[in-house]
Amino acid sequence: MLAEDYSLTHMTGYVQPRNEWLDDISTGQMQYHDVVTIDLNVDASTGQDGAPVLTARTATDATI
Repeated sequence: MLAEDYSLTHMTGYVQPRNEWLDDISTGQMQYHDVVTIDLNVDASTGQDGAPVLTARTATDATI
């Protein structure tokens, strides 16, 4: 479901690549307990190959 160039920008500013993030979830290094969407934007004009870009700001309860 996630594009190959997907990344997650953490509140620390660290930009985590898709595969690293998915590995952290599958090994249990990253555990999400609750996520609340604060702001959400979909922009169809800036995506690579015409794909839309989703940008979200969340309040997240997680164990790292």
